[in-house]
Amino acid sequence: MQELSKLFGSVDRVKLIRLFLSKQDEIFDVEELENVLKIKKEVLKSELSELEKSNLIIKSKEQFTVEIENNGKIKQDVKDYICYGLNKEFRFTETLSELMFDFKNSDLNNLEDRFKEIGRTKLLLVSGLFIQNDKSRADILCVAESIKEKTLAKTLSDINIETGLKLNILVLDLQEFEYRYKMYDRFLRDILDGESKVLINKIPYLHFK
Repeated sequence: MQELSKLFGSVDRVKLIRLFLSKQDEIFDVEELENVLKIKKEVLKSELSELEKSNLIIKSKEQFTVEIENNGKIKQDVKDYICYGLNKEFRFTETLSELMFDFKNSDLNNLEDRFKEIGRTKLLLVSGLFIQNDKSRADILCVAESIKEKTLAKTLSDINIETGLKLNILVLDLQEFEYRYKMYDRFLRDILDGESKVLINKIPYLHFK
């Protein structure tokens, strides 16, 4: 993410580009983008303007039906919205996608630090998108003790926002992991036995190639 932010100007711009590339048939208004990507409105408008100038995205005026409450009564009204979506005629969409979604070269040290904050991390491995393995059952597996639920929720949200994708992330309490491991849970065993990159392993009975 750090290298891409330097290349494209900012982390916020990388977030926007990834979102538009991953949702090529969708359009978004400014409020939606602000809520989803957690970018300040003034910064967001500036970044959208720059992406529009580059022809990566297109601005359009759309009408949507909304529900408005008035004196306890709900009525429908039609409102105009300025929306943004990917320019389907942009020549470098495929090339840009290959660069933006090349998670094989991600900063895994940063990822490791983030998951250490959710609790006492016992196991952290990446697969799927991070090693370009389409057959993997998960992109991230994390096992921890004393999991801080609010920190975990924020961490998962931030990762999905920054990647522009909803990653398959499995987070297990150590007790649940041990139970499922002993019961030969097929989903879990497929992740452990499959191709992966182990970042943390403090579980003595687990051995990886």
